[in-house]
Amino acid sequence: MSNKRRATTILLRRILTAFVHTLSFALACRRVCSSRLRTSARVRREHVERFDLNQDWKKSKLATLFKKWEAVQSSFTLEVSHERACEGGKMEDVVESFLITSLLAPPGVREMAAGDAFRKLGVSALLRMAAHVHRSVGGLSVKFESLPGTLFTGLDTGVKTGLPVLINAPFFLHELNQGVLLDPRDDADVRELFPKIRQLEARRSSGMSAVVGGSPMSSRSISLWDWNREVLTASVGLLVPAILCELKHPLEYLYSRDAKMLYRYWPRFEAVRAKFKMFITPSLYVSLSKCELYLTKHDGFKSIVEGVFESKDYAVDKKALGFFRSK
Repeated sequence: MSNKRRATTILLRRILTAFVHTLSFALACRRVCSSRLRTSARVRREHVERFDLNQDWKKSKLATLFKKWEAVQSSFTLEVSHERACEGGKMEDVVESFLITSLLAPPGVREMAAGDAFRKLGVSALLRMAAHVHRSVGGLSVKFESLPGTLFTGLDTGVKTGLPVLINAPFFLHELNQGVLLDPRDDADVRELFPKIRQLEARRSSGMSAVVGGSPMSSRSISLWDWNREVLTASVGLLVPAILCELKHPLEYLYSRDAKMLYRYWPRFEAVRAKFKMFITPSLYVSLSKCELYLTKHDGFKSIVEGVFESKDYAVDKKALGFFRSK
């Protein structure tokens, strides 16, 4: 196995490590004895080749002149299985299932990652979102509490968002308190202590060098918070609708067998933490309204434009309801 593939496999294992141990305590087990992944080698290999080893997004504008880059998106199910030792020494097999949606180099993120500043830092333009969809103990499905959504950078950062999903992306954290940088004030103390910590040496063009006296290098500041904002904007705006659409079928026919469970993963504005509310924009709900995510009584999921939906707060006149549904 190549170093890149080995590193990616380790990353997939690490994405949910913290959740395996957290869920173990929730299930009142004494200790985790072993763990393993139940995804096939072929699935992992295809995912690595399509996302982690895909470098096409780094090509220059000239190279992509005749073929426009389109963000790559795909989903797969990850099952993390571990044994737990409960009272009496009995061993039980616990399987946690997650739906993971990956998005490679969406607009905005791709341009920043391929730019001079962040290209030198070697950042990736790969974003992932995961939803915990099922738990079984001893082969039987059991109810489980939804854990608060957090940010991952391969490992859990502990930064809670209030979203019912997990986001894994190359976030930049505060060097001292490990908080996520979303505002120039978030790392003002670090920049004051280390004035050159955000400075990047970039090569000037030949014309600019002549103007400034021939110096081939220039120094400019990197806004790490600006990168984090762009990554979160893309993650919430693009991956939330995508993962909700992917969740419909497995929830309705494979796991809970209850289509209403989809709304367990709905981005509720009031539940999101104050620092992350800026990413729950009206455009997000406009995107959701265009997807078939609204459950009807008899016709399955529909989009908002395909019908009128009853509300527990407002009554609709029967004649008006019949008129709209006939259109």
